[in-house]
Amino acid sequence: MARPAVRDGSDPKAIRDTRVLVDCLQELVRGAYRPVRNCAKYSEVVWFADVPEGLVRRSQDADSRIMVVKHRPPLEAPRLPAILHGRVSVEAAATAAAEAPELIDGTSIDDEQAEVPADQGENPKALEIGTAELRKTYEAWAGRWRRWAQEELAAEPQRRLHQQLYRMAKKIQQDGDTFEVVLAVGLLQMGAERASARVRRHIVTAPVTLTVDSNSVNITVSLVPGQSGRLEDTEFLSESDGYTSELLGVVRSDVDDVAFHPLSDRAKEALRSWSQRAFGVERTLPFDPGREHRDFTADPQARSLHHAPALILREHGQRSVLGFFEGIARALKRPGTQAPLGLAQLLYDLEPAERMAWRSRSGSVPPALGPEPLFPMVTNAAQLDVLDRLQHDTSVVVQGPPGTGKTHTISNLIAALLADGKRVLVTSEKGQALKVLRDQLPARLRSMCVIQRDHWQGGSSDLRQSLGALAHLSATTNPERLQQRIEAQQTQRHQLMAEQAKLRERLRAVREVEWYEHPEIAPGYRGRLDEIVQAVEHGTAEYQWLPPLPAQPEQLPPLTTDEAQRLWLLVTMHGPGILDTHIHHCPDPATLPNPTDVAGRISELEAAEEALGPEPVTPLAQTLADHGDAELTVLETLLDQAQHALQSVGLSADPASWHEETWSTRALQDGIACRWQQMWDSIRNASLRAQQTQQEIAAASFPEVEIPQLSESEEKELLISGRNVEQYVLKGGQLNKHWPRPAVLKQARVLLEQCRVEGMAPNGREQITAVVRHLEMRAHALTLRGRWAGVGSTVGQGTAELLVAELLDRAAVLQAVDTCVEVIRQVHTTLLANGIPASVTTSEQWQDIRHATVRARQLSQVRKAARQLDELLAGLPQPQPHAVEELQHAADAAAARDAQAYALAMDALAAAFQREADRRETGKLFQRLSEAHPELAQAFAAEPLGVHWRARFTALPQAWAWRQAQDFLDTYLLPGREEQLEGELAQVEARLHDLVEQLVCDRAALHCVRRMTTKHKQALAAYATAIANAGQGTTEYGKRHQRHARSAMQTAQGAVPAWVMPLRQVAETISPEPDSFDVVIVDEASQVGLNGLLLLWLAPRIIVVGDDRQCAPAYTGSKHDRITQIFDERMAALEPWQREGFDPKSNLYELLSSRFTEVIRLTEHFRCMPEIIKWSSMQFYPDNQLILLRQHGSDRLPPLKVVHVPEGHCEGRRDKLINRPEAEAVVDQLHRLTQDPAYADRTMGVIILRQGDQTRLVQDLVDQRIDMPARERHNIQIGTPEEFQGDQRDVILLSMVVDGRNVIAATGRQHERRFNVAASRARDQMWLFHSMTTDQLSSKDLRHSLLTYMQSPPPPYSHAHQPANVSPDQLCAPFQSLFEQRVFLRIKERGYDVVPQWEVNGKFIDLVVTGDHGRLAVECDGSPYHSDRQQIHDDAERERELRRAGWTFWRVRSSAFALSPEEALAPLWKRLTDLGIHPRATPGTSREDTEPHAPWTPAGLAEAEPDDEDMDPYDGEPDDDSKAA
Repeated sequence: MARPAVRDGSDPKAIRDTRVLVDCLQELVRGAYRPVRNCAKYSEVVWFADVPEGLVRRSQDADSRIMVVKHRPPLEAPRLPAILHGRVSVEAAATAAAEAPELIDGTSIDDEQAEVPADQGENPKALEIGTAELRKTYEAWAGRWRRWAQEELAAEPQRRLHQQLYRMAKKIQQDGDTFEVVLAVGLLQMGAERASARVRRHIVTAPVTLTVDSNSVNITVSLVPGQSGRLEDTEFLSESDGYTSELLGVVRSDVDDVAFHPLSDRAKEALRSWSQRAFGVERTLPFDPGREHRDFTADPQARSLHHAPALILREHGQRSVLGFFEGIARALKRPGTQAPLGLAQLLYDLEPAERMAWRSRSGSVPPALGPEPLFPMVTNAAQLDVLDRLQHDTSVVVQGPPGTGKTHTISNLIAALLADGKRVLVTSEKGQALKVLRDQLPARLRSMCVIQRDHWQGGSSDLRQSLGALAHLSATTNPERLQQRIEAQQTQRHQLMAEQAKLRERLRAVREVEWYEHPEIAPGYRGRLDEIVQAVEHGTAEYQWLPPLPAQPEQLPPLTTDEAQRLWLLVTMHGPGILDTHIHHCPDPATLPNPTDVAGRISELEAAEEALGPEPVTPLAQTLADHGDAELTVLETLLDQAQHALQSVGLSADPASWHEETWSTRALQDGIACRWQQMWDSIRNASLRAQQTQQEIAAASFPEVEIPQLSESEEKELLISGRNVEQYVLKGGQLNKHWPRPAVLKQARVLLEQCRVEGMAPNGREQITAVVRHLEMRAHALTLRGRWAGVGSTVGQGTAELLVAELLDRAAVLQAVDTCVEVIRQVHTTLLANGIPASVTTSEQWQDIRHATVRARQLSQVRKAARQLDELLAGLPQPQPHAVEELQHAADAAAARDAQAYALAMDALAAAFQREADRRETGKLFQRLSEAHPELAQAFAAEPLGVHWRARFTALPQAWAWRQAQDFLDTYLLPGREEQLEGELAQVEARLHDLVEQLVCDRAALHCVRRMTTKHKQALAAYATAIANAGQGTTEYGKRHQRHARSAMQTAQGAVPAWVMPLRQVAETISPEPDSFDVVIVDEASQVGLNGLLLLWLAPRIIVVGDDRQCAPAYTGSKHDRITQIFDERMAALEPWQREGFDPKSNLYELLSSRFTEVIRLTEHFRCMPEIIKWSSMQFYPDNQLILLRQHGSDRLPPLKVVHVPEGHCEGRRDKLINRPEAEAVVDQLHRLTQDPAYADRTMGVIILRQGDQTRLVQDLVDQRIDMPARERHNIQIGTPEEFQGDQRDVILLSMVVDGRNVIAATGRQHERRFNVAASRARDQMWLFHSMTTDQLSSKDLRHSLLTYMQSPPPPYSHAHQPANVSPDQLCAPFQSLFEQRVFLRIKERGYDVVPQWEVNGKFIDLVVTGDHGRLAVECDGSPYHSDRQQIHDDAERERELRRAGWTFWRVRSSAFALSPEEALAPLWKRLTDLGIHPRATPGTSREDTEPHAPWTPAGLAEAEPDDEDMDPYDGEPDDDSKAA
């Protein structure tokens, strides 16, 4: 088909073609559905009419339980007394019946049955006597037996019911995705002449659960909480039946109500209403509310409706799938709809880049994962390929043969996708394949996934638990703190990855050391390991005196040859004591205090002490000195100010020289004591005025003024008149001498006439002023003389001028006194402010202050000098016990303050320091030696005068290099070094695994919380609250909260990041919205039909995991040709070969693998024992066989068992064909296994290799012969290969069923798939039961292939090439080195089977030793096969994968083997014995199959298969071989 131009989802052609595809798929789903019209076709029906009375509970809305059926195991019959042996049928005695077994007449008993005691012989008399005793014993036993039989018969109906319900429960547990159990009511019966036209089916159903208690095996039948009933009339009735739904809306509403209970009176009323409306009001049906269920349909006129409740086991319908496709069709018709990539890529040949660029409603396809995806579990190369393909394409197809880790791969993908914030849907056709996912996912991640099962399997509980966990996550997660924790985890992860890489590199180096061309590991040592060994051995005798080097030594020795010789010479000169550096410690004199400086400081101290003198220092002086220099300086400044003030007027500052009789002394004392200050203030004020007047007189122009002698009163009057005249003149008055004069002049006549200024009468203003000032001065003098007299001091009686002069002199002295007093008060204040309680109120106290200040200064000077000396001498180290004595002398001189002695001591110390120079040099050299090699230094110090040290130190560099090489060998040849590194690496990887798992969960939680909308969070919170408040839901309020919880659940589902559910549940649960998920993962995709294409609507990316060699779905519809025609007609635009995948018989895996041809194949098989899976591997995967990685111990079960049932034969034909003897043999063996302690903890299953009634026969026999606790304990399952696909058991019993007369060769593809599944379900042991022999089977028959394989299996660890004539000296294929050949020969000499160059998934193991119970990989370290670093890395990684898969490795070094082959291989023999691997020739341990077998080869399958194979895989014509048989 030419490449179309369609490249995005908005193209009308893409939308139109997608609609056509969806329409075709709808027709396919409709055609596959066959409505059931007769309930007899259901798998199981339990009619309530047949249930023992009292078991069915009465309808209670608050209790969903319908019945509880207790397990009543059969009671053992009363033991038959010995006397009755042979006289009562043993079989009849063990079987409950209405009548007791009759006593058999002794005369009719055969000799073989009647065992007569030997002592009685054949005496008739003895028999007669015994008859009475026998009859009495019989009657007593029969009474007990009747009571037992009565109880057994009464319990039998309940036991049969329990058996039937248990079988239904196990069927649901086994295949709940195909089957369901419902409580059905409303049995509609419509008779007809043709049986196919009759109707006998219930119209109303409600889902129920069957719960088996694991302890008591009691079975509880309950309605599914929160699920409504279903009115199913439209599924099997149509208008041709006269049916109409127009009047049934009310009935449908009643049934759809959650509170609807099928056994309630309300349900009966609803059924009655239906009978009155379903066929029109004129054609009502009679309604029987009872439980009876008799079949009336043989009567063509019979039409009736019965309540007739019953439990029904039936297959699911296709209602939900069809409804989902109808939803897709409606969505494609909406305006603006775009075609999703998932479906469009099936119609167009889009390249990967074009698929990635496809644009739909959600835009182009985003990257699948970020740049650094996280896998919490171990991954292999194939799993990484899946991830890489997913990053670059939209669809990935993975082929997963049985047991190759499909679930592990899917779990890893889920974790990586969720950690990257993607929404994921994981699905399969059957839930069996999804059950193990719950255990595979990390616990925290599991809580963010809905592992959704059917409601009757606990699906509602799963959803509630998941939503509850999400509600808790939403309520308790702080995104910011979680982001911080993730960042911290990322940092820690990178650190662990770096540590992991470092350990792997060390491990690689250990393994490479044998053959690697080492660069110079030490001077003179390089090359291959054996060459280094030889060089070391050569120098051992000469250099072994050097002890092992410390960890991480320097490349060169710490001392050169000259330095080492110098060390030896110094020790020889001075003796061993020179090595003790603590004996004569001597500091460098240059670093000590200089003697000149010390002498100067001592002189200063002595001068200060001399100034202080011997007189004791007063407490006040001590206090002043303690306050520090700053406070003392302040006091000294104040004292200087006081002294200066007094000395400026000729007074002494020393209070001791003050004369008590002088007024100045009194002024000082009064001022200090604050006495008479008012009097002294008046003197001060008057003196101030006098001074001012004197200054004015001095500034006048007429200094000479004469005033007549007047009395004091006259002078006062003269002063007053003078002031008036002065004012008069100042106002402009004239001194008119003519009469009449003004009164003011008249009053001043004495002034104007008798006073003289410069010898003349005053005649102007200046002269008047001069006279007035002189008068004022004379008045001041008189005032002052009086006031001085008031303080007891008289003023001289001389002239006025002398008086004035004396008074002015006193004023100056008084000012000086005042200044001194003020300073003294400041001193007082300062002392108090500094906390010194010293009063200054007397001259004596003032004198004490002055004296204390002087002494304080002297004391401070002493302290300063002492401190400076101490600071200088602080550089002098304290004498030590091992110091030179000169240092002690210097310290003593310093302590004595003897400058001369200190100078002499320093001279002596300088001489001592010079003497110790050699000692110091020795110490430095020895210290370097000690730091670099303590053990060598200790050896030298123990015997320093040994003459051998000179030669040794001369060769120290050579010895150092030799020891480095020796330590290198010790490190890399150290036994257990590799195991130690492996252990450390395992610990780091375990921590890394735990961290990555935590990081995955945290990142997923962060994305989940951030993706939640407010509506989601509110719905989750409401859901949690409603569930908490609902309780048991028995009250009206409880029911109300339950309704609220269901409502919140519908909204909260959008917050779920991952859904894991079967395909049918997807259709029922997920809304058909395009691209609802980022990725869809389909497991067991080969079982998913084309109805699985709905998944491509839900996501732009899909991963399908399946296997075309395993069971595929069978199309059950009756319109195969019609469906094929619809696809051909409607999809005619596709090439015919492109329509090949669109076929009712096709499956999702086949279709997508034809569209995406680059299939990734998983090949590593982990599940089965190698002998079990090897048949499937060789038969069905011959071109790429499975890699068998399952390991085991010596205590395993025999993996293969074959049981021939020679009496086996078949009855019936086609689906009714059974082989009872073979079924009984299978069940008998199964029963024995359940009793065997070796099988105590193992699960078991029986696979019937033929479809039909044989499965039911085996199931019935198991129910009869194996009690329920044993079935539960061993999880016993019986079914066909289709039913077992996706499941596994420890032990599987296969039954071929057919006999020699009813066998048709199984050669087709469907047989291939079924046999492949059947033969790969057993983990530990597989049994094969067959009724025909190999000569009755065609060589092309898969039965022949399987039977011959199990009868004579080839060795599981065989190898294609077994070399012979291996030489120890000449290289031969397939060996890579002579070393491998020599090890091979040594192992063969011991009698072991050993295979060289064993390939495991691209890695070649040097040697593999095989045995009955295991194999051991032997790696020969020394082979130069590895070519580059990348290959070395890849091989190391592959080996680690093999170790994780259970492979055991043992390594031998070429260097160790060359030195001593016996010692090198001694641990190997012990290891082989521990693993249960023994030599062939060892008695008691030889293998059962050591005899040669005919080589087994796979059967060649037919290239084609019949078209009708799906209808009956065993129909067909026998081939030639069969006829011959």
